Amino acid sequence: MNQVKAAVKYALKAFFGGCFGCLGALSGTIVLLLVLAITLGPRAMGIVQGIHLPSIPSLLAPGTSPSGQGTPPMGTPGGSAPTDCYTTIDAWVSKSEMGQPETTFSQSDGIFPVVTNPTGCGAVNARLADSRGQTLLEKSYGVVGGGRNGYGNYNANKNLAPGSYEMQFWYGEMLLKKIQLTVQ
Repeated sequence: MNQVKAAVKYALKAFFGGCFGCLGALSGTIVLLLVLAITLGPRAMGIVQGIHLPSIPSLLAPGTSPSGQGTPPMGTPGGSAPTDCYTTIDAWVSKSEMGQPETTFSQSDGIFPVVTNPTGCGAVNARLADSRGQTLLEKSYGVVGGGRNGYGNYNANKNLAPGSYEMQFWYGEMLLKKIQLTVQ
């Protein structure tokens, strides 16, 4: 039985490391699990449970750090955000990642939205709009409590024309803050 487990582990590792890609790996895994379930019955669960592969959703989850440690839970132990979370969220725009508040930028500056809150609040949406109200860039991330949460550079290509812009921060359907920006 140990040889079968070892062979299955080796085959799965080879398959995932091969050139089949994500879709092939997923469909192949499903087929393999179905074959094992049909042929071995209840014993198949023991074999499958002994295989420890990283879970794709857990690798892509925003609440997981590169070291594999989870980030603090949102709000309450159940994982839901407090209903009054919007009252304590602070947001601003900076010239550097997690930097100090700014409202005037040159064309070569980065434009970095920043959100902070003492507790985890779920998703906050940062939207950059031009003077006509057209959305230029929009990102939504879960707010991790107790620190600054960055949204990346909204002027990464350095192609914003001089003029007036507005950064809007939304919590669900509720507008939290509008910040007028000027690009010179």
